[in-house]
Amino acid sequence: MKKSFILYTDSIQFIEWLTDEDAWKLLKACLLYHKDEEVKLPPLPNMAFLMLKAQFDKDKEKYWEEIEKRKETWRLWGLAKTSKSYQ
Repeated sequence: MKKSFILYTDSIQFIEWLTDEDAWKLLKACLLYHKDEEVKLPPLPNMAFLMLKAQFDKDKEKYWEEIEKRKETWRLWGLAKTSKSYQ
């Protein structure tokens, strides 16, 4: 589980229509979502959350793809280092 997430500044378009109370509920929902906990929101903040969630999911996928690329790079580096052709 990642310990952080990105909230892009262009997301304000989804948030500016909310009351301060609903905006706080939305923030809490984002944090709960990233802790893999259930999210329950009233309709308007839920609509904003679903739009943010789509970006969170894209970011999460990119993050894990990058992790896998780095693992492979380090694996290949380790193989090269231990082979005789490295010397």
